[in-house]
Amino acid sequence: THLIAAAILFAALLYAGALPRQQTRVQSLVAPQAVTGVTGRVASNPGKTGANYRFTLAVERVRTDHGDYALESQARGTMTVLYPAALMEASFPGKLYSGGRALAQKNQGAEDAELPFVDAGIRLTLEGRTSGDLFIARSAAYARAERTGPWDSLALFRSRGRLFFRRVLYAWGRAGGLFLALVTGSREYTEDTLAAAFTAAGLAHVLALSGMHLSIFTGFSRALGKGVSKRFGSALSLIMVILFVWFAGFTPSLRRAFLCFLLSFFCGLSGKKSSMTAILALAFVVHTVIAPADALSLSFILSYLGLGGLLVAGKAVESLLRRIPSFPFASDLSASAGAFIATAPVTWRVFGVLTPVGIAASVAVSPLVTVFILTGIACFALILLFPALTFPAGTLMNALYGLMLGIVKLFARFPALRAR
Repeated sequence: THLIAAAILFAALLYAGALPRQQTRVQSLVAPQAVTGVTGRVASNPGKTGANYRFTLAVERVRTDHGDYALESQARGTMTVLYPAALMEASFPGKLYSGGRALAQKNQGAEDAELPFVDAGIRLTLEGRTSGDLFIARSAAYARAERTGPWDSLALFRSRGRLFFRRVLYAWGRAGGLFLALVTGSREYTEDTLAAAFTAAGLAHVLALSGMHLSIFTGFSRALGKGVSKRFGSALSLIMVILFVWFAGFTPSLRRAFLCFLLSFFCGLSGKKSSMTAILALAFVVHTVIAPADALSLSFILSYLGLGGLLVAGKAVESLLRRIPSFPFASDLSASAGAFIATAPVTWRVFGVLTPVGIAASVAVSPLVTVFILTGIACFALILLFPALTFPAGTLMNALYGLMLGIVKLFARFPALRAR
């Protein structure tokens, strides 16, 4: 109880502006408005916004040009970068012949201009200009360093693995685009009709990396290790969850899910019993301390409200449904209803729309999403051993995709509540 009260007080202070919650501004000898080049490490997975990709850069050096001279300074802090989609997508499968290479050659003035695969953990040197709190990049290259540490090698390995993952899934067509979104959060290959149908059915959260996806990997790994021992299953679960989060990359909702998992895991090791509500409260405090910028994001707010509603309002709804004899799916419906009740005020305020049908849609579609993800994992593992199975696996995945899309479109026909 004390922990929950402390988290509520912490949240009140945070959103009242009494606690710091912004990214660290870049500090250097160069005036921010004069910066024309930056070097640093990509600190977040790039996300597409219109004609650009947006990501956070942990800055190490900045540069400014004055005619024939350039001034370079060491720097620290973070900045948000806008990177042209043409450059980003030039290395993507299916988009190899976009105007990215021509644009890079024009901006960098070189026929052999580099087109790095921009991903979290990669060190880059960017050229461009500042605009307010943004750095608008026009070109990028891998940052050269005298020595390469193990973290650099690991980041490059992850980046290449994610690019290979895209190439395999591209061969699966529409199903590959959905699987990529569910596992990595990247929606470049997700059909617009699919995204619209999920949103209309109140299932937009399914396409965002969250606790649902993490729970699938947790349950899958524990099932694999169950035949050996409970301790082995728990250890395997921890390893697979860490690998999934490392490969997928942190988002505010996935970071929340990961923190809750770690806290629950270590509470279990210590033999202490803690309620999930207390764990969520502690995760909220830890999350805002280690990643204060997340607290400003809508996904952060909806993620905590959703799980909190599931734990509190969901129990109240379930107690009502249990009074109806033989009521089907009482537990699943109450959990979905609890999350809907808690997030409804924010959703209505921000989007001006509510989709109550999402309560039932979540119960119907979530099992299909679980089957889709687990089947995709199995198919991808088989393809690594037998590449010839790429297209048969794609056929199976597209059959599941068609079934899921049909059910989602059915729920999408129900009217939503809209603000006038």
